[in-house]
Amino acid sequence: MGMSHFRYETTLNCVSPMRIKNYGHQLDTKPRSGKLTFSNNNADNHLHISRRFIQQADEELASGDHIQASEKAWGAVAHYIKAIAERRGWRQTRHRDYYTNMEFLSEETSDKEAFRRFFMVADGLHANFYNDYMSAEQVCESIEDAKELIAILDDIEATAG
Repeated sequence: MGMSHFRYETTLNCVSPMRIKNYGHQLDTKPRSGKLTFSNNNADNHLHISRRFIQQADEELASGDHIQASEKAWGAVAHYIKAIAERRGWRQTRHRDYYTNMEFLSEETSDKEAFRRFFMVADGLHANFYNDYMSAEQVCESIEDAKELIAILDDIEATAG
C-alpha cells in the first residue's frame, strides 16, 4: 500500500490563486537559480517563505496531498507572523509566541474576532499535519481562511511601514 494512504483524490474546486497585495515585498516564489536566495533581513526572508508556502499549499491541495497542503498553509501564516515579530522586535521562539503575537496583531485590525478565528483555523491546519483528521473539503476551506489571514497581515504590514 505504501504511502498512497496519504494522498486523496479530490474534485474540489476551491483552490483560488493568492491575492496578496504587493506593498514592495519581493513576491518571486520561484528563484531563478532553483535555490532559495535570502537577504540579510530575516523579516524579508520570512515574508519570502510565507509567499512560497501559500503557493505550495495550493499546489499540494491540487495534487491531492491535503496533509502537506495543511502544513504549507500553516507555515505561510507562521512565517508571516515571524516576519512582523522580527520587524517589531517581538519574541518568536516558541509556538506559544504565535498566540501572544496574534493577540497583539488582532488589536490592529477592525475585526479582532475574524482575525482570531482565521488564526485558530490556520493552527488547526498545523494540527491536521500530525493527525490527519480534516476532510479534503475542510482543508480547502481552511486554506482559504489562511489566505484571508495573510491578506489581513498584509494590511497590517502596509500600515506599519
